[in-house]
Amino acid sequence: MHELALQKLCNYKGAHPYRDELTDYTNEDVSQSPVFDSITGFGGNGTGADSCVGDGPFKNIKLHMGNRHARGDEFCLSRGLDQISFAEGAAANVEECFGFQDYTDT
Repeated sequence: MHELALQKLCNYKGAHPYRDELTDYTNEDVSQSPVFDSITGFGGNGTGADSCVGDGPFKNIKLHMGNRHARGDEFCLSRGLDQISFAEGAAANVEECFGFQDYTDT
């Protein structure tokens, strides 16, 4: 369903990309991950002061969110990729999650 929504609502031309978070974690530059490729993925990192996505299928997408929509406020789709934010994709954390029996385990 998500793949079809991306294609129909966002004019995304590709198949639903698979993101291997552990590979992203081990990359020196997560922005080079195939899932963020501007042609075959979702586009790269945000640019400028507002971190708007500047390439790929979601380039220059404007969002209308919450009560601000009634006022006509627009926001760009933004992305701020950095290696630190991907640290939670470490193998030990993934393995811990796989060990849970259900969603209420902590």
